[in-house]
Amino acid sequence: MKTIKQLAQEVLNNLETKKRKDDKEFIALKNHEPQWHVDLCLKAHENGDILPNDYIYKEIENSLMLILDAEGETEDEIREYTLDGNFIEGDIYNFDLLAWVSSNLYFAEYVDRALEECCIKGFFNALQVGNQLFKEAVFYSVLDSLSERAQLGSQVKSI
Repeated sequence: MKTIKQLAQEVLNNLETKKRKDDKEFIALKNHEPQWHVDLCLKAHENGDILPNDYIYKEIENSLMLILDAEGETEDEIREYTLDGNFIEGDIYNFDLLAWVSSNLYFAEYVDRALEECCIKGFFNALQVGNQLFKEAVFYSVLDSLSERAQLGSQVKSI
């Protein structure tokens, strides 16, 4: 049975940085096998409701690295360590925040949540908190996918 961290390393090893014709770099899966790697990425893309997005793939990579660096082995320990340590922060540069939110209109929902739930004042403050909420959502999605996979592996071994 593989642990969450072993599975995170497996997915991370299947990611690569590529360059587009305009020399802009992006993260993508090297191979679309095994299928659960693809499923993890789709889940992070709101179960396929969002088309492939560079920001989501970058956050998948960041989430995998956070999971590998976290103290603890269980889902709860990793989640607690990462969130209690404030390791997930929103971007700070306005240019980056505007590029993120404009890359997909769905991301405006995170900014709306920041305004509604966090009592944020100011446009760029709302963008930054919305960006942090986005990053946390991707982190949770990746961690949940890895945890589900680890549990599935343990069930297969016990049969």
